[in-house]
Amino acid sequence: MAFYIDAWLDRPNPYVQVVNKSNSQIVAKLSQTELNQAVERGDICLGEFYDSHPHTQQELVKHLLLIRCCENMSRELEESCQQAINCRRAKSSGNVVYSLFNHGQYLRP
Repeated sequence: MAFYIDAWLDRPNPYVQVVNKSNSQIVAKLSQTELNQAVERGDICLGEFYDSHPHTQQELVKHLLLIRCCENMSRELEESCQQAINCRRAKSSGNVVYSLFNHGQYLRP
């Protein structure tokens, strides 16, 4: 599968897209915020976008795809953890009430 990079970096809201050459489908898109974070972390270097050497472009595509995958996985993991926390809270709240009922504190004689 072949990809190309569609990047518009010199505009007020820069973006970067990785596009599938065969069907023009956008495979990954990084917003200004995501792009800034990737640069700050050292995941990518803006100079790589201006290097037309095929190997550099291939490596940049790999890095952009990995960044997108990591962001998606991180978001999914965060959502799963939040759901687990909420579920535990609901269960523990229910257990407190259940255990109080079992101990007769809410039962009428």
